[in-house]
Amino acid sequence: MKTVIICLLISVHVVSCTHKEENNNSPIEDSKSGKRCYNRAMDFYVMYQQSKSAYELDSALIYTDSTIYYRRNWAQAYYFKHCILILQHKYPDALSILDTARKIEHNDITYFYNKGLLFEKMGIQDWSINCLGKAKELATQDVDKKPNDIEKSTLLMVILLSQRDSIGYEKEYNRISELQPAKTELKLFYKTYEKYLPSIRTQMFLDFMLTLQTVQSNQIK
Repeated sequence: MKTVIICLLISVHVVSCTHKEENNNSPIEDSKSGKRCYNRAMDFYVMYQQSKSAYELDSALIYTDSTIYYRRNWAQAYYFKHCILILQHKYPDALSILDTARKIEHNDITYFYNKGLLFEKMGIQDWSINCLGKAKELATQDVDKKPNDIEKSTLLMVILLSQRDSIGYEKEYNRISELQPAKTELKLFYKTYEKYLPSIRTQMFLDFMLTLQTVQSNQIK
């Protein structure tokens, strides 16, 4: 009974927040509503990580769809939906959403990175390797153009980690640390990771942070 009531409440909220064509909302109002829906989607996603309940994941998807309704040109919402669809094993739908995000954001590095991870989930290793290789190539070009840009460097390091290239990762980490010693903090890496790769928020991120801490500990020694 409790589950039914909660589902009804969600349905009422989503209907009230996704069918307002007649209200002629302003772009500012739509942006605020989209942000609220996105925050709720994230709340349910966090709960899902703890409970592994399909209900929480379905709820996260509902609110993500509401976010997209309000903010159709916000690529991060599409990347987040892509993440949820992967967890639901809806791989063709996840690929489609990823293509939509690419058209909006025009960020081929993020696109190929996430596509590589998706193919890995699908067990298509050759395609995964090719996509991750393309992401690395583009990210390396970005770093070569702006070698002092710590966000571009961080993005490259994340890709190197996904390729299990710990040597390449440590080399790039040491390089950017020498150039920007005051900025190589866990908080900044977290911020950059969240900004560019919102679809990978669980184990790989924890592995990433653990590797970073290990590298820093070794440097202190």
